[in-house]
Amino acid sequence: MRSGYYSDAYFNNAKELLEEDARHTQVLMQVFQKHSAAVLGGIDEAIAVLRECSGSRHADGSWERGWEQLQVRALHEGEEISEREVVLTIEGDYSLFAHLETVYLGCLSRRTKVMSNVARVVE
Repeated sequence: MRSGYYSDAYFNNAKELLEEDARHTQVLMQVFQKHSAAVLGGIDEAIAVLRECSGSRHADGSWERGWEQLQVRALHEGEEISEREVVLTIEGDYSLFAHLETVYLGCLSRRTKVMSNVARVVE
């Protein structure tokens, strides 16, 4: 995951370009869903991905963790969320986590869909 194996190529390319130019663009990433209310799932997994896999690789192959340089805020697993409600924010150097976007969004979308479907059945 740290190498971007599970991510879309354009996120890996963005990380590579930022690192090549030694650019440390500070961003505030806000994650939300576009449609309908839901039950939030996968947030713990998404945070774990960011904690364990954000960072950069040195020329010698060693890994420098990036988690400590990011500010991450999130709602809690199982919370009811509304359309366009921000569920996760990531603030910091985009090159530290660009390669993880596909992964953490996938965690959130799949788990939220499952939890929302279960909540509908239980009602």
